[in-house]
Amino acid sequence: MDIREKEKRKKLNQYIKYNLIIWPLLAILFIFTKPEATVIDYQKNDAQAQEIMQYLSNNFGAKGYTASWFIEIDGINIYQNDKNRYIEVMTTLEKNTPEDITTANSLCGAISNYWYNHPSELHGIRIRGIGNKIIGHRYSISSPCA
Repeated sequence: MDIREKEKRKKLNQYIKYNLIIWPLLAILFIFTKPEATVIDYQKNDAQAQEIMQYLSNNFGAKGYTASWFIEIDGINIYQNDKNRYIEVMTTLEKNTPEDITTANSLCGAISNYWYNHPSELHGIRIRGIGNKIIGHRYSISSPCA
């Protein structure tokens, strides 16, 4: 065996030794490292909810020109879980009547205009009625309100 072959074999052996040490350590770190907890910024969520209400008020709540669904709004929240943020609109609507479902869809469409300008921040819209029931929603910008 010549010197080049010995050097190649020596480097290969070192490479194998390093991999036998490094990969198990990385696997252990991966297994025992907890994922980062989602930090919910309540102040940001509250500010954005106020911004959405102001947007609706400016565009659909002008005195004498108020949209029929505008008076049904009880409040707006930003709901956040580990991965997503949703606009939640609390209303005085009920799920049982076709008129209320139509009103919820109109409200969803109006809020969608806000969402179009903030697509990376938000993941959906939920319209909640009496009893906190979801009566309208939109979980994708490309899908219709339902």
